[in-house]
Amino acid sequence: MSSSLLLRHNASDTLVFEIMGKGWNAGFVPYRDFFDHKGPVLYLIQALGYSLLPGKLGVFLLEWLFAVVSFEILYRCGRILGCPVVLNLFAVGVAMIFWAFTIELGNTTEEWSMPFEVLSLYLVLRYLKGVSSRIAVPALIIGLCFGFVAMVRLNNNCIICGEALFFVAWFAYKRQFGSLAKVVAFFILGCLLAVLPFVIYFIVKGSVFDMVLANYTFNIDYLNKWAVETSTMDYIRRIVRMIPCLVLPVAAYFYSGHGSKLIFPLMAAISVVTFAVFFKGAGYIHYYVMIAPLAALCVQVCAFNPRRGFFLGVLISFPYWGYQSYSLSKYLMQNVKEQDGDAILNGAVEFISENIPPAERDSVYAMGMYRAVDALWRSGHYPVGKYFFLQDKFVRVNDFVKDDISRSFKAANPRWIVSTFDLSDGAGPVEISNYYRFRTVSSADEDSDTIYFYIRAE
Repeated sequence: MSSSLLLRHNASDTLVFEIMGKGWNAGFVPYRDFFDHKGPVLYLIQALGYSLLPGKLGVFLLEWLFAVVSFEILYRCGRILGCPVVLNLFAVGVAMIFWAFTIELGNTTEEWSMPFEVLSLYLVLRYLKGVSSRIAVPALIIGLCFGFVAMVRLNNNCIICGEALFFVAWFAYKRQFGSLAKVVAFFILGCLLAVLPFVIYFIVKGSVFDMVLANYTFNIDYLNKWAVETSTMDYIRRIVRMIPCLVLPVAAYFYSGHGSKLIFPLMAAISVVTFAVFFKGAGYIHYYVMIAPLAALCVQVCAFNPRRGFFLGVLISFPYWGYQSYSLSKYLMQNVKEQDGDAILNGAVEFISENIPPAERDSVYAMGMYRAVDALWRSGHYPVGKYFFLQDKFVRVNDFVKDDISRSFKAANPRWIVSTFDLSDGAGPVEISNYYRFRTVSSADEDSDTIYFYIRAE
């Protein structure tokens, strides 16, 4: 987990989440004062975790709480499907394998979304298996789940979207349009109950437009314009990571001969939507945390043929013991090295301490990759200027954000710039003209980026 107590510092996305969460605790407003393209529920969780206990411990414990709740609900799903205890425990273990090999260093949007997604699945299975005949209250709760996940990251709602596709098709086929309207109404009500408190908060803070832009408009553009070269091998890796999406409909088809005939179309709809969502885009490993529940279901729907269930569990998890184990260990070692022995980062922190006067350390603009903001953050200061990382990529994603980066930089008028870009020749996402003097911190590690410092001339 990224909040692992074995690592002293956060890195990459989780460093951004830490800044957003701690900034919210310090009185800053997400999206207005700091920009990131995740939802406010994510930053609320970070703010809560960092306020509960010192250091990373609060977020660390919240991560484990969410994980335990997710797997407990998955186990209950297996019980509804009639899965024998041993096979059900094995199914949850298979899900844990997928979860462990895809969370990278953890604290991902997918981890925080998973309890809400599997809760919706549990409620749907209860209804389809006749455990509960009520449909209005489950629809309301599923709407709440959808709303909360939409306030983390919208495309993590793949399971709920699959369920919605199934119910629309089923009620339409049965011509039960009254029931469909009732479900839709309560679902929308649940969404509103989850989303409106955040909308009201950001309206009061005068930043609801910024929230919608970052969380939805920018994310849609991000999906289509994020510059990540994708090779044939990349697509093959994605398919391997989503093997449960391919196996689940087949396994559920055989289940339909023994249990509810509606299980097969439900599982097929969930699998199709999940595959479609995560096959496209950047394909980062942590996206596939959302495959873990489907991995458990592949085994659980074999309730009437445990031998087949064990076979499928081994089959779908086998690739993760080979390629994924190697990838994860390599990734972990790389990040441990970066966090605990990075010469350039230590040099940058030392440069800030020795060269930037204390009175000017709250007037430092971070630009480029996480390394620049990490150096500033480790020196104990917030960046200024709203946008503090990946500006070079953000300007290619959305035109409004491109202009806003320039506006916010000029408004901040920073005394210093710490950057992973050499801006001396006019390169980079903001124009610093000729009124910044150039300094640099070099690294002995040839694989590390140089961190550049610029000071505004008097």
